[in-house]
Amino acid sequence: MKIRTLLYAALLLVLTACNRQELPPTASQFIKEHFPDASLVMVEMEEDDDNGMEYNVWLNDGTKLDFNMTGEWMQVSRKKTGVPAELVPEAIRQYVATNYPEKAIFKLKKRPYGYKISLSDDSDLRFNPQGLFLEEVD
Repeated sequence: MKIRTLLYAALLLVLTACNRQELPPTASQFIKEHFPDASLVMVEMEEDDDNGMEYNVWLNDGTKLDFNMTGEWMQVSRKKTGVPAELVPEAIRQYVATNYPEKAIFKLKKRPYGYKISLSDDSDLRFNPQGLFLEEVD
């Protein structure tokens, strides 16, 4: 049992030391397309909420990205300048512009029910897959 635990720990250590070349091509392309001026600081793999694995990526401009194992983005966090507008569904952008005109979207997460966003005032909002407002959460 101890050998198994040690092997698992060694595997996790190797996985957390991965670099951009080891990201799935879809994730690498996403970074290149949406964050062309940023450079990679760190990439690690960890267990996600569904007992699968995900990539956590940090860029030098303060952006944090989470990707699933196939390279699909699951979360974008960017506290300095906000999430790039082209990543936010149009309906969500319009809702925030109308109801929170002075706030920026600092975090965008894909969730089973649709999307969850965090605003610059720490408000958290939920939207369905089509971007229609569901609720504000604490």
